[in-house]
Amino acid sequence: MNYLSERQPDTSDRIDVLNRSRIKVWLCVKDCFYLSKLYQKACDFERARDMESILAPCIPCSPPTTAPQTVVDHLSKIMCLGASENSVSWQVLQLNMGLLTILRKQREKEREIRVLILGLDNAGKTTVTKKFLGEDLTSIEPTLGFNIMTVEFKGFTINFWDVGGQKSLRSYWRNYFEQTDALIWVVDSGDEERLLACRDELRSLLSEERLLGASLLVLANKQDLHSALRVAEIAKLLELDEIKSHHWRIYGCSAITGENLLEAVEWMCEDVASRIFTLE
Repeated sequence: MNYLSERQPDTSDRIDVLNRSRIKVWLCVKDCFYLSKLYQKACDFERARDMESILAPCIPCSPPTTAPQTVVDHLSKIMCLGASENSVSWQVLQLNMGLLTILRKQREKEREIRVLILGLDNAGKTTVTKKFLGEDLTSIEPTLGFNIMTVEFKGFTINFWDVGGQKSLRSYWRNYFEQTDALIWVVDSGDEERLLACRDELRSLLSEERLLGASLLVLANKQDLHSALRVAEIAKLLELDEIKSHHWRIYGCSAITGENLLEAVEWMCEDVASRIFTLE
């Protein structure tokens, strides 16, 4: 099924076609609902539910009026869900690859990544971000709202959204979920007493449909402290091995020394790029 009525010589022209024909984008996403029916027939009800939760915001009663490029996040997440499935569902996904390729090319030109940085209070979120950006660490105060910091890194423009982690602020986290490409979850490695609370908050986040498919980078911060738990212990307490809805990786790091920060962010960029920017 081909929703593009004409073939254009370059990406910008193709995007213009989509801008003039938003209903075609709407139909393309709507067609993916067929996948959820396949999963239901296979008794994979959990995956069918995840599929429908991704697609539901894209399917209003009438064709959407938003720019078609915003649909790339939904289609990319669908590709992640279906990539390991049987050939029948993969063939259904392939019906939409032409559109997905065009939308990815538009984001390829921008190579911009939106990163949400969350964690409990005093985990070191702001310190980690400032250390990565090479900023002064001598006057850091608890974040009462949010900070936005931008950096150019290995060909990407990364927008870090650092949001306060105090208990009174966590209900506002949901206001920052939209169009998140990666989630950085910062953990205080020396605060063993709150690791279970840390696990529960992370679980709650990963159940949010607007974060479904986002790359997950867990930073076990404060590894420079003698009281710090080992990375393997933290991974076990957070039950990271049970996470199936996101690509994830955990790094031990120190916001003071900068240990492993570059390697961790590099992995995050590569994972986001493989999901959003890779065309083949």
